[in-house]
Amino acid sequence: MSRFLVSTSSRAVRALPSAAVLPARALSTSSPLLSYNIYPQILPALLPTRTPHSPPLDPSTAPKSFLLPPRLPPTHRIPACTLHVRAFSPTALDFFVDFAQRAAYHLGIPCGNPARLPTRVERFAVLKSPFVHKKAQEIFERKTHKRALKTWDADPQAVQRWLDYLQQHAMGGVGMRAEVWEYEEIGLGKRMMARAEEGLRGGGAGVGVADTAASAEAEVRRLAEEIVKVEMERLQGKGDAPEEVKEVKGKEGKKDKVKE
Repeated sequence: MSRFLVSTSSRAVRALPSAAVLPARALSTSSPLLSYNIYPQILPALLPTRTPHSPPLDPSTAPKSFLLPPRLPPTHRIPACTLHVRAFSPTALDFFVDFAQRAAYHLGIPCGNPARLPTRVERFAVLKSPFVHKKAQEIFERKTHKRALKTWDADPQAVQRWLDYLQQHAMGGVGMRAEVWEYEEIGLGKRMMARAEEGLRGGGAGVGVADTAASAEAEVRRLAEEIVKVEMERLQGKGDAPEEVKEVKGKEGKKDKVKE
């Protein structure tokens, strides 16, 4: 690594030793990239206050935040989670991916290098002027950059804690989508079928799906017979007797119904 990205704030510049002579171009706000040759000179200003018991300072060694994120090698390469990250700014995207890799390392999750997914390009045509000037248009373009991180051989609780930590420290303008893999013991299908049958029969013992369907049909038939019985009793006079209706011929020969 030949160049480092360092913030050149006024506080950091004032904290430099008086003997350090830095080029004006290196400390300008327009060029935040500092040359590796002057890095040992500004290193004391970037580090916290040192005590007599602090370890000796090696100016040629960069802090860990300037190096590539450490990674744990996978052991069995069993997929645990795939994290998809997208943003409009590639700088913010790469920064958050670096943060996610370091978080996975400190949680003991083996994580691979970020994969660059195809960039989505969207173009919009907008009229420059209203009314009749249809041909005067301006094209705007929006690019969505994407990255993917894969993790292996991790405990589900560790993966969930990693995702919660990333969600808690989410970065503005960066979206995330996680695909988590869950593994069950052999025989899961049989256990699910047994639970489904248990729910259908309502806790009865020794009754299968066919018996449950037969009992439901018998219950419907019993309710139908009760309804027919009640209606027949009502028609026979035990309930509300129906009104008698007789037919009467009018002058024109039409039959009119008259209630007595």
